Amino acid sequence: MEPQDARYALELSNLRIEAIPRLRHAGLKVQSAWKEAKRIHDVSADDALAFEHWWTEKNNHITQLSNEIKMLSQAIGLSPNGMGWTAP
Repeated sequence: MEPQDARYALELSNLRIEAIPRLRHAGLKVQSAWKEAKRIHDVSADDALAFEHWWTEKNNHITQLSNEIKMLSQAIGLSPNGMGWTAP
């Protein structure tokens, strides 16, 4: 593999197996904190509506990023579990 191609593949691998999962897990933490805030009624109706609209946009963006990384990884034939050694 050419050095530039190898760096590209390594970056995609890092995004797919490390960065995007961390981002999705951080999103789950935001979602659970939001549910808890709504449960104890610490949020006004206007703030709740504004946050839910904002959060929907951000959550959709996270999903789009994940899908784009998967598509790019598949386009270059990158293993779904990233680069490196895997168990048989």
